[in-house]
Amino acid sequence: MTTEEQDPRAGWLAAVRAVLDAVGDRPALPLPVITPDRASFYLNAYGPAARRALAAAESALSGALGVTFTPAASQQDPWYTLEAALPGGLTVLLRAAAADVAEQRVTGTAVTVVTEWVRLEPEEPGGAAGAGSETT
Repeated sequence: MTTEEQDPRAGWLAAVRAVLDAVGDRPALPLPVITPDRASFYLNAYGPAARRALAAAESALSGALGVTFTPAASQQDPWYTLEAALPGGLTVLLRAAAADVAEQRVTGTAVTVVTEWVRLEPEEPGGAAGAGSETT
């Protein structure tokens, strides 16, 4: 067997195998979309069923993979995302329709300053700009 020291991909491959084994043993889970840094599960359930699907997927994968899922730091509409990190650099994402599994709360406000450049009219020689500002 190849170790991670011999081949840096070994840890990633082991993580992908663990995810695929978990899916193979649990036919209710959707197939994941696997990229070099993540395995994303898109839960195609809506309404009240979406909450149950998210809870079931979280429970099944937490147990199978030995991980704890937490809400992603940045939630991207229209998905609500739970994430967990596996050894080997693979992140597992559970993604469900945000409107069906979560509610939006205002946690703060931000003020955005909008500016534009407005051209100034040239000043007359000897004008308000003061002495020394004239060119010859």
